[in-house]
Amino acid sequence: MKPSVRGFTLLELLIVMAILGITLTLFLWGLNGQLQKSRLQNAVTLFSSDLQRARSTAWRAGQTTTVKLLDGGDGYTFKQGAAAEATFIFPDGVIATVVPATTAARSVTYTAPFADNVSAVGSTFTLSILNTTVKDTVHVFGVTGKVVR
Repeated sequence: MKPSVRGFTLLELLIVMAILGITLTLFLWGLNGQLQKSRLQNAVTLFSSDLQRARSTAWRAGQTTTVKLLDGGDGYTFKQGAAAEATFIFPDGVIATVVPATTAARSVTYTAPFADNVSAVGSTFTLSILNTTVKDTVHVFGVTGKVVR
């Protein structure tokens, strides 16, 4: 009587590896979309909170503050009073545009002491991921400069 050999054939192993490869590809493809959305949400949160901080600083500290998009739309600068400008770069692939598309609308300046928004009245900043339809907006309303996501 011949002893029975237990194990897997090469064909069975190849089929299992193919199924695992397809499953892993689908999982990573879905994960990439979630990572892009997360990067965008982080950029929108940081940008809108800095706009709100600029408004608050102008009101509380009596210092004129300015938030201005960089020329490429891949980041922005924050200037508070006489302090040096701080530059913030958005995560990879995130870019910002503004409506109306004028040079003046690319920056928001809050003037002391009442934090009036003398620039970018009614601007809408749209942050998006390059080559996708994933986007989010930040609105700056009226002369009060209220920031709404």
